[in-house]
Amino acid sequence: ARPSANVFSNGEVSRLDVDEMIRECLVLLRHSPEISDRHILDYEPPEQLPVTVKANETQIKQVFWNLSKNAIQAMPKGGEFTIKLKTTAGKRVQIIFEDTGKGISSKQLEHIFEPFSANSNGTGLGLSIVHKIVTDHNGKIDVKSEVGKGTKITIELPEH
Repeated sequence: ARPSANVFSNGEVSRLDVDEMIRECLVLLRHSPEISDRHILDYEPPEQLPVTVKANETQIKQVFWNLSKNAIQAMPKGGEFTIKLKTTAGKRVQIIFEDTGKGISSKQLEHIFEPFSANSNGTGLGLSIVHKIVTDHNGKIDVKSEVGKGTKITIELPEH
């Protein structure tokens, strides 16, 4: 279950259109069996496109997919899931994943990126892999959550 080596040491990176990857992820998500008519999926792109990052496409898509699936799983009875794409003055790209799901307790938040720490239907490796991929891409990840209100995960990557 060990994540692969740092992508930058392998040279497997290219210039990627983040908007396009988010839209592809949402198309796949809309066809997921976990989605019902009680789920609202929304995307807020920036005014200025394209927004690009230098990254490993497969790994960044995995980050988007894992975070999106987690959001839907946190809302089994429905809710609102929004992805926002922003650029910052410091030449950084922010991808924000927000849901109105069950939320995460402060105790769970302390260990959220540790393998097998989350209550999940999957392997328990999703968020630890997401964290590894983001940090391997010289990025940051921030999680804010409130039980009963939802979760907001912000990924920040260098703009290319």
